[in-house]
Amino acid sequence: MDAAGRPLGAILVAAAIAVFAHFTFSTFYTAGLGVEGVLRVWYALDIVMAASLLAVLWVQLRDARGGGGDGGPADRRRLDATAMAYGTVLLALALAWNWVDFLSKGIGTPQSETRLLMWAFVDAGFVVVAGAAGLRLLRSGTPGERADGDAGGVLSVCPGLACAGLAAALAVIAAGVALHTIFSAVYPDGADIGLMWDVVNFFMAFAIAVTLAARLGEKLSLDRGDGALSARHITVNLAFYASAMLALMFLWNWMDNFVNPDQDQLRQYVWSFINPVFVVLAGATSIDLWRRCRGG
Repeated sequence: MDAAGRPLGAILVAAAIAVFAHFTFSTFYTAGLGVEGVLRVWYALDIVMAASLLAVLWVQLRDARGGGGDGGPADRRRLDATAMAYGTVLLALALAWNWVDFLSKGIGTPQSETRLLMWAFVDAGFVVVAGAAGLRLLRSGTPGERADGDAGGVLSVCPGLACAGLAAALAVIAAGVALHTIFSAVYPDGADIGLMWDVVNFFMAFAIAVTLAARLGEKLSLDRGDGALSARHITVNLAFYASAMLALMFLWNWMDNFVNPDQDQLRQYVWSFINPVFVVLAGATSIDLWRRCRGG
């Protein structure tokens, strides 16, 4: 597997990048290609996604059989692979459910809102799963550089004053999004809520970038470390993958908002998922940043 691991990893990363690019930015060239043109690209990418998920699942099942039962790094990798294998199977089933319906109806027949909403989560999930598996294969054999327990990334290299500033900024943005989400329904008549969200989205983009960078730094540091399996290993991975999904779904909806300010009901459904998840993840990251800069 060592000989084939890196080429397979490169293929998976390339597939993740291709799906990410079309998923996020197709709204900008739909007018040029037409809806059917965009769907034809998806038709080809669906085949790539199906083959990639099978390859990812094979790698994960292979890794899930490893480990020495001592709670060390091998067992951590086995836990990662086992958890990701469950996620990959669910993702593959959702892809198959939607894909068969898509093929049976043909490109000219639109799918239901339920199917389209599921596609959004399938596409974003594929980018996370295939990208993570590909990068892991590309990094296989890289020696550890950091002991377990060092948060890494933004949480460790950020100077104290800047760290406190980032923590405060994330807290304010998270609180602002929470308040705007909850109370916009009772704003005075004539308030341009859409324009307010257009402004808020730029602050959310900044906060999501900081959150994702912080969580990625934690995960990479933990993966390079040689400490024992612990509850922190689970929470770090959960926070990273949740932040990655949030970033993808936000970017997808935000890019569409530039082209279609009056977004359809499907996009509104996705915003209703993005906003509360953002408040939780950005708020938690602000607390972690504050503790880090205070040495807690």
